[in-house]
Amino acid sequence: MKEVSFSDSVISLGAYSFSGNTSLTEVYFGKGINEILYGAFENSNSTFTGENSYCKEWIKNRNV
Repeated sequence: MKEVSFSDSVISLGAYSFSGNTSLTEVYFGKGINEILYGAFENSNSTFTGENSYCKEWIKNRNV
């Protein structure tokens, strides 16, 4: 899976949800996300930076 998008109704991303997914390059969260649990992207694609996703902004806004 290279890209994943979540609707506004998704509020939480479970621990290790995408851990080890080396294909992942983009993740898009809807407005409902309020929790990304530990290791959700651990050992994922080394080029995944969140630059093209809401993940980086979410983390920045919550000082994670």
